[in-house]
Amino acid sequence: MRHDLLQDGVRLTLTIYSSFLNALRGNITSNPWVFPLQVFRALLYIACMLPFAFMLRAGRFEKTVAVALFLSCWTTVLLVPNPLMPMSVARSHFWETLAFNLSFGAILGWLLSKSPKELNG
Repeated sequence: MRHDLLQDGVRLTLTIYSSFLNALRGNITSNPWVFPLQVFRALLYIACMLPFAFMLRAGRFEKTVAVALFLSCWTTVLLVPNPLMPMSVARSHFWETLAFNLSFGAILGWLLSKSPKELNG
């Protein structure tokens, strides 16, 4: 029983992974400009967060939380009614972008912060 569940899980994971790779391959061929745009977007996020992270005089954990919250606060605009996007789509997009911005902001804040030893010395 347990072995069958494991095999089913592996099979499902491989199916999802292969369909993801097929979609990625299709996106590269049909929209090759998307990936350079996303790289530019990531570099822009980093460039905007550098002054913010370096001006904060806090420990690594506090700086990580501050950068994550600062990046995620912009997603609240999706809670405002919008004639271009139905509310159900806006809500699901809100949760999606909130999760991304919190996790990306936490990673970015962690990488841009110095350890407490470096702050004191």
